[in-house]
Amino acid sequence: VGKLGFGHLLVGVSHECDVAPEKADMDRMLESGQCVRLTSSEIDPMLMSQDEINSAVAGSLRRGDSLYGILEAEFRAARPTVVLTQALCEVCAPSASQVHVAVDSLESSGLPD
Repeated sequence: VGKLGFGHLLVGVSHECDVAPEKADMDRMLESGQCVRLTSSEIDPMLMSQDEINSAVAGSLRRGDSLYGILEAEFRAARPTVVLTQALCEVCAPSASQVHVAVDSLESSGLPD
């Protein structure tokens, strides 16, 4: 989004997003409150070993759980009008079904005109 010149339109990003198109831009956007983090993760690569990460991923897949969550209050407060996500890998991001639930709850609460 940032590389396309639309970074100024972002209201929220994932917990992993750190460029818009540059890290300093994203830091500024987050610090100013223009943009907020909208997802969380059970994986913290700074605190977990590779074995712990592998175990968390394998356990999540076995249980059918996502490693990621959508911060619902932040999502509603950001009031996005367009949500960009991916549905190729549930190990890489919140699942498509999680995103659909969040969008549906936003739509049922009413979007601004």
